This record gives sequence, structure tokens and C-alpha cells, in this order.
Amino acid sequence: MKKIAIVTSEGGMSCAYSAGVILALVEKFNLVNPHVVVGSSGSTGTLAYYVAGQYESIKNIWENFMTSKRFISFTRFNKIVDMDYLVDDILKKCDVLDIEKIKSSKIKLFISATNIETGKPDYFSNQAEAGVFEALRASGATPVFYNRPVKIKDRTYIDGAIGAPLAINVEKAKQEGAEVIFVIDNSNHSFVSNVVLRVYSLFTGKALREQIQRYRREKKYESDDKQVLVISPSIQLPIHTLDNNRDHVIRTIQIGYDDVVRKSDQIKELLFI
Repeated sequence: MKKIAIVTSEGGMSCAYSAGVILALVEKFNLVNPHVVVGSSGSTGTLAYYVAGQYESIKNIWENFMTSKRFISFTRFNKIVDMDYLVDDILKKCDVLDIEKIKSSKIKLFISATNIETGKPDYFSNQAEAGVFEALRASGATPVFYNRPVKIKDRTYIDGAIGAPLAINVEKAKQEGAEVIFVIDNSNHSFVSNVVLRVYSLFTGKALREQIQRYRREKKYESDDKQVLVISPSIQLPIHTLDNNRDHVIRTIQIGYDDVVRKSDQIKELLFI
């Protein structure tokens, strides 16, 4: 059987779509042991639970915890998105992420975080790194909306999507030997996020500022590679980057699930080629 990869995009709360896609791949195609999974920012927590085999937790966390005002609140100006609540409360206490299962899994998990000195992505692997929680915190540390960069050892990181947008993560999967790649693209470059990043870049070093400029120019991911299947929303999602309305989250998960069902023939062809 060919080596399969799942690669997910950024998109904040739009990544509920990725959760729906992954749940459908598990339930409809029993895709539970790909060779590698790669993600940035808002999709990485879902990938971690997927690698741990905690499929029910994926839906539970998206619908019942990430919809809390403790996670996203516009009245908390210094920390609109509370990554500390996500990691220290949700992942460590409420619906505990099984780190031992992640570390022992045969699936290679790669979580990207952007090095603020170089502007380039560093990848944290479940098979080489013990600090999965800190990697998840760093990958989701969106400038301005989360109030600080994240330090891991002697390096400092922000949002993984800036250094590793979808195309870079696809290349990472190929470097790891993937022959069939399912790309889940729910990326969401909104006007507000672009303005925030532009202002933030004025206060950064040259390397990171140039990378932010490249990231802001990123276009929708496309591929003519027959071994790559892009799964993206078939209709406009009822959600945006910072929208954690529970009804919107539930609907977005369902759209992702339904889109997998619609692409069943293409998925089967790639899985059993």
C-alpha cells in the first residue's frame, strides 16, 4: 500500500472543517494509519488527537470547549484567543490528550511553528520531541490575538502558518516519503487578519517581516498532481477565523464530513490505487 499523508491548513475556527473531514476519513474509509500528518496553527490539535486515536474527543473539544468564551473573547483585548486555556485546560485536563499514544504511534506527526528570528518553520515531531503541548501552543500563537510568542528551548515561535502555509506543509509530507496526499484546505485570509499581520510586521525583524509579506500574498492552494486530492469547502462556511459560535462550529464540521462523502469515488481511487 502506498504511503499516505494528511496535510491540513490554517484558518482558526474555520479548522472545524478539517475536523469534519478527518472524522469522515476515519468513519467512512477507516483511514487510521497514514504514514504522515502535517499541520499548522488551528488544525494541529485535531491532528494530535487523530494520531492518538482519540476520535470522539475531536468532536467533543470543537463543539463543547472551543466554543467557550474562555477560549475566544473580544472583551479580553490582551488575549482574544487564549491558547493557554486551550492547552493547559482543554488538552491537559478537560479531554486529556494521550501523549504516550502520540509518542508511540507509527504515524509521523509534524507540527509547524514559525521561528521569529528566521521567519522559517521549525517542525516538531511526535517521534523526536517530547514537548507536544508546547509545540501546539507555539503553532497556534497568532500574533496580536494571542498575547505572546512561545519559547521552546532557546528559540521563540509564533503561528506556524506564517512560516509554513499549506504548500510548504505539502512539500514536507513529500519529503517524508508520502505518495498519496489528502490536503484539507479551509484557509481563511480575511481582511482583518491581513491588516493585523501587516501592522505586526512593522515591529518585527527583517526576516520575519519578509516572510509575513510572502504569507499575506499566498493564494489558494492548487495542485495538478494526480496523487494529491484537495478537499476544500464545497459551499461557503458559516464561520470565520475568530467565530466560535457553537451552531456555526457544528455546521462547519458537518460540511467537512459531507464533502468527504461527496468525494468518495476519488478517495477510494487514491486509497486503493
